[in-house]
Amino acid sequence: MLATGRNTISRSPHVRVLGALLVGFCISWLASVVYLFTLDAPMENWVRALDKQDRWSQHFTAGQGPRLVVTGGSSCTFSIDGGMATEQFHVPVINGGLEAGMGAYGVLLLSSRLTESGDTLVLAIEPPLLLSPLDYTQDTLQLMIRRLEWDRLVQAKKVTGRAVPLDSLFFSPCPGLQNVAAFLGRVVTHTPYRYENAEIRAGGLMVTDFRYPLSKDGYIPGLSPGNRDVLLHFRDWASHRGVRVVYSIPWYYVGNERASEQKRINARFLASLSEIMPVVREEEFGVQTDPSLFADTKWHLTEEAAQVRTSELVKHTLAGDFWTADQLERVASAFR
Repeated sequence: MLATGRNTISRSPHVRVLGALLVGFCISWLASVVYLFTLDAPMENWVRALDKQDRWSQHFTAGQGPRLVVTGGSSCTFSIDGGMATEQFHVPVINGGLEAGMGAYGVLLLSSRLTESGDTLVLAIEPPLLLSPLDYTQDTLQLMIRRLEWDRLVQAKKVTGRAVPLDSLFFSPCPGLQNVAAFLGRVVTHTPYRYENAEIRAGGLMVTDFRYPLSKDGYIPGLSPGNRDVLLHFRDWASHRGVRVVYSIPWYYVGNERASEQKRINARFLASLSEIMPVVREEEFGVQTDPSLFADTKWHLTEEAAQVRTSELVKHTLAGDFWTADQLERVASAFR
């Protein structure tokens, strides 16, 4: 009777449905991993970019003197010409830019691979990211899986103060509906991924021929308590390794009528950030009113503008030209 009962349970519809769901999940998870490693064009583009960054970084060993590493979201990727700056200033300059979808955790964690004792790391993170909720984003975890960055995953808590949740890591290969729709759209329309053919220079600069109309509105910067704690932790971790961390606000397009207000807001934001780390002295506070400096977004510079931005940033950083909190507060008041 007991054996019969077990057989009845094993044949019950609920068990069969559960088994089918489990098999379906395993197949879909494996298909997601295959997609990530073979068909995910945006991820392949960022793998290509980071591989270029690594090769450029490996040109300059610790014995060749301190290096300047600049990191941030895609505004950094499209704004810093490491090759040009290295030749101009005779100091190794590395563009370690990523994309905003990596979030603050991802930018900090992945940039840590490029620094050595004696280096200066310039955080050129877009201010809106420092107001975003803190988490290891799917883009970050997918990129580390795709590049097999297991050591970086293990070190995450030391670098950012928070370990990578195992459940997030396990489910990260699964593409969202937006990614699936974008992939199917590219297949149906035979349209390549937007940056698939973008040129990535040896020093890390990404260059695109895309140009789009730009709106004139600004943005509201800020620093959430959680992001503040993360930056403090990262600064201390880097300092312990002999790496100096400073901040530079990225260039952003704003219409003339909004420029003064945006500068005032940015100066106040930088004043609060200067309590955590030195802020590079840049007189425009990231505000640019000439749309011809920008490519396909209000954060992405043209190649020519990137060279100007790079020269100014490297010059001020190497000279130790930083704002004080008092100076920034006075500037913010003057824009009223």
